[in-house]
Amino acid sequence: MKSSDICYDICPNLYYEDSTNYLCQNCTAYDCLKCVSNGTCTACDTTTRALNSSTGRCDPLPGYYDTGSLNASICDSHCKTCSVAYNNCTSCNSGKYLNSGSCSPCVLKCDVCTNATACVTCINDYVVDSSGLCVLSVNCSQIANCVNCTASTGCVQCSSGYSNLLQVACSSICGDGLLSPM
Repeated sequence: MKSSDICYDICPNLYYEDSTNYLCQNCTAYDCLKCVSNGTCTACDTTTRALNSSTGRCDPLPGYYDTGSLNASICDSHCKTCSVAYNNCTSCNSGKYLNSGSCSPCVLKCDVCTNATACVTCINDYVVDSSGLCVLSVNCSQIANCVNCTASTGCVQCSSGYSNLLQVACSSICGDGLLSPM
């Protein structure tokens, strides 16, 4: 192949093989690293784009946006995806929610939220309580002699002969009604 009086065995990146004229021609699509004559991409800059086989174009990877050039540009660090500009978020990373094109923090220990006070899913070992906050998950079976417990208050009912005076453990009650030492 010939382009600018240089002979190529294979056309370089950003060019396609014009077998009719025996030339390397420019790819017409700005986002293609390699292409075919009709402008369909066959390879992309994999650091910022991925080939979309249904459209034949190189779409920006999550966390990047299209700027009309070969490489997509990186979004603001809080954005999972963005469009048009660095800080115009269309979705947010874990622990943030979409707030008028930017990402704002969820409540503490929240993984997915719809606003600053409404957590949907908490991080590991935490559960959403009735007020939308994340509280440490309590497994009642891990508290010896506990019959009923809640994540926010701990043990609320101990087995017969035990008391939950401190709500973190069930202590045995002696015959005189006093708690035995732990």
